[in-house]
Amino acid sequence: MSATAHAASPSSSSASSGGGHAIPSHLNSPWRPYQLWQRRVYPNQVWIFVGTALGLLVIFNIIHHLRVRSRKNALLRNLNVPTEKAEPTGNNTVSWRRLPRAVETGFKIAAFRWTIPYGRTYVLSLAEVFFTVGYLAALLIWSFINSHGAQQPFWSQRTGAIAYKQFMLLPLLAGKNNIITLLTGLSYEKINIMHRAIARTLFILILLHTFQKVESFSRANLTQERYYTGVMGTVAFGAIFLTSLRPARSNAVELFLIIHIILVAVFLAGMYFHQPEDSLYVWLFVGFWLFDRASRVLRMIFVNRGESAS
Repeated sequence: MSATAHAASPSSSSASSGGGHAIPSHLNSPWRPYQLWQRRVYPNQVWIFVGTALGLLVIFNIIHHLRVRSRKNALLRNLNVPTEKAEPTGNNTVSWRRLPRAVETGFKIAAFRWTIPYGRTYVLSLAEVFFTVGYLAALLIWSFINSHGAQQPFWSQRTGAIAYKQFMLLPLLAGKNNIITLLTGLSYEKINIMHRAIARTLFILILLHTFQKVESFSRANLTQERYYTGVMGTVAFGAIFLTSLRPARSNAVELFLIIHIILVAVFLAGMYFHQPEDSLYVWLFVGFWLFDRASRVLRMIFVNRGESAS
């Protein structure tokens, strides 16, 4: 076989020998082993990227705590030293030791106080916009890289695989009692920004994964478990996305929480049966959510016990 014939587009159709039934091109392509390798390896590479980013946040948090402790120790030492008349240093001198703190303060003001209008009455912080764009860009790069001109057989399954393994981030960033807040020092408000950004990005990947299969939605196919459970998960996550928009979320908070939990349960059931070989990620999702619920209950018990004792 010539090199040109071997590098032919995987999207071309072919027929099975003898039976006369058409075989889907992506299943009868010389690129198939490479596509399966991408589907297995690229989602793990995305997790390496996410883990590295979280690791940097943990390092920054440790440095921040060390700086705070250093300042406290310096203040305590100064309290024990007799005061001396400070020599004039001039009005135009700048303490370079204050520069890191000034940069940190400026970053917080720009990221969380500067906003972009969103609709008529709502706004988005720059942190929310930048994190959403950055996370979306990263996932789209891993979804479409090495797809030989964005050919569908390369990215169609890969988008679903990447989204499936990223879902367990959502409960980690949804609760007030989560490990990421403990390790990074980020407040619940900032963590919740990341939660919404990741959910929006994963919804885009779900749509990419689902819509490329619409042409194969026949009555026979939709009776297959992998098809109808995938549709169930997509519809449930779409409903989660719509009911989580700020107007719906802020106008009926209690109703939003009830609907949110029900829809998440439907979505997880769909994903479990859609891709049972990767069900570990569904159980991790459930485990992280149960951890948040249990820690919240224990916290309420200890708080109430402390108040009754006082």
